[in-house]
Amino acid sequence: MHTLTYTLNPVPPFRLDLTVWVLRRRPSNMIDLWDGRIYRRVITIKGQPVLAEVEQRGSFAAPELKVILSSERMPDNAGGSSKYILNRLLGLDVTIAGFYDMAAEDSHLGPLAGKFVGVRPPKYSTLFEAAANGIIGQQISLFAAMAVLNRFTEACGKPFPHPEGLLRPFPEPSDVALCDLEIMRRSGLSTNKAKAISQIARIIASGDLNRGELELMDNESASERLRKLPGIGPWTADYILLRGLGRLDIFPRKDSGALKGLTRWLKGDGPPGAPVDPGPDFINQAISRWRPYAGLVYFHLLLNGLYREGYIQ
Repeated sequence: MHTLTYTLNPVPPFRLDLTVWVLRRRPSNMIDLWDGRIYRRVITIKGQPVLAEVEQRGSFAAPELKVILSSERMPDNAGGSSKYILNRLLGLDVTIAGFYDMAAEDSHLGPLAGKFVGVRPPKYSTLFEAAANGIIGQQISLFAAMAVLNRFTEACGKPFPHPEGLLRPFPEPSDVALCDLEIMRRSGLSTNKAKAISQIARIIASGDLNRGELELMDNESASERLRKLPGIGPWTADYILLRGLGRLDIFPRKDSGALKGLTRWLKGDGPPGAPVDPGPDFINQAISRWRPYAGLVYFHLLLNGLYREGYIQ
């Protein structure tokens, strides 16, 4: 096994644990692994699976990340390629000082932002990963979606030998395009979801759709383009825009879990003076007020739910 070690220096404040939990969403996630100290994920570089292990050194105010790469065949320029991927996954290239300025002047948002100082908005490593996650999560609970996601990755991803067992990167579009639909269905996907993910994998693998094309579009145009793809409606398009393209002004309004979390926070977790029973008008006004960073609020609400459940401190 070949290894490569380097350091990354995020702009402070930064907390690896909180950022990883936004990626993980649930402790059952077997793609983004966290043991309380080290973030582990198998990434794909030039078709080769590479294990990346990231550990934070120093405080959130003076962060330094130690990165160790391991692979049976270390690809050329693994350091540069992995830095690009980790920058996306951990939001290291995103500046959110404006969010903290906005939160400081907002009586509702300030306490929530203060509770999770240091989280950075992550993005999925690829457009395909964002699309597949969105489709898998349609109309089922996050707990159920994570179980399907793990089985889908096990069925279609390339294995990476590890002392703790076989790890797998998220499947590449070319792998999924060749994956048998029946195998995908046995991972828990409905026939329609399996077909949609397989078709999108072929579209991306062929080059007919790429992230660069969408990044040149405004939100409305990008959403329209995404909704032309099989299996993608308004909620999934919003999900991809936020988690795949990093459009932080997007709050997926049709995300029932996020809206429940927002309502619960405003009713019970929010500061004094929050409405007892916030209605749609109040919620829409709040989201509009936070619009430049509404997606970051979405991530904070996810963390707030994990905090309530005792997964993070």
